[in-house]
Amino acid sequence: MEIIIEIGTEEQKELIEKELEIIKTLSERFNPSPPLLCIIVPKDFDKKVNEIRGTNSYNSIREHHQAQAKIIETPKGIFLIISNLLYTEIHDNFTRLQLYLHEFMHVLNKERFVRLEEKSPSKSRYLENLYILFDEYYANRKAFDIIDSLSLQASPKYKRSNRTHLKYFIKPLINDSEHYDIIRNEIDKFRIHGLVDQFLKNTNSHFDEVSKAIVYSYSYIDHFPEFHRFKRFLLKSKFVNEKTINLINFYRKKFDGGSTDLSDGIELIAGFIENFGIRFEDCTEGLYCHVINI
Repeated sequence: MEIIIEIGTEEQKELIEKELEIIKTLSERFNPSPPLLCIIVPKDFDKKVNEIRGTNSYNSIREHHQAQAKIIETPKGIFLIISNLLYTEIHDNFTRLQLYLHEFMHVLNKERFVRLEEKSPSKSRYLENLYILFDEYYANRKAFDIIDSLSLQASPKYKRSNRTHLKYFIKPLINDSEHYDIIRNEIDKFRIHGLVDQFLKNTNSHFDEVSKAIVYSYSYIDHFPEFHRFKRFLLKSKFVNEKTINLINFYRKKFDGGSTDLSDGIELIAGFIENFGIRFEDCTEGLYCHVINI
């Protein structure tokens, strides 16, 4: 595994590389090691991501946040690109370590997660979503566990960062009328035009943001006892209901039991996705998406 640092003085580059050595150390504990080819801290994050992907469209600035890391799979192996924003004064060793470990878990999960051959197109789609969300939940909780295992006094910045991030994820869930109303509006439009692809295109970003905000929020709450009080805020979300809690309980059970076989959770993810007006079904042509009311 190669580590390339493009920012800072020679002394700073050495310190950053020393921090990143933990990923190399963790990789060497697995046989075979995960296919992490290179870690890069570039001067220009977006430019480097586009360069490796062979694109010119990647933009790390999203609607509500800016990406600080990106995993890129190539035929040669996996690249982990880390934003230079992580080396500003708002961060310290603990906050950076949490991100390093989170991203490493994503790389590791690509090898560890069970990949079942599923003949049913609808079950295949549900499994894909089931694993995508569990990957985020697992990566966060495992990173927290590893930091705890170091038996070091957590820094004030790390504690503050965790609280800030949890509030960041909960905020769009408390005030989720925008997402909910947009999806409701797209359902009404679908009743007129009947174009499934158009409906999915117009609602996908809302599903992605809300569903990940939910699993991220619960990953913090499930690890840190002091955050349990935030559960009541999640229940204000139009997307958090019995179906959602059932899915989160499933993820908790799998994480606590060390299992990565999620094949018994298809009905749970199907129920959860119905919160967004979507139900998948097999048909003679392959896969059909029913647009349902919410």
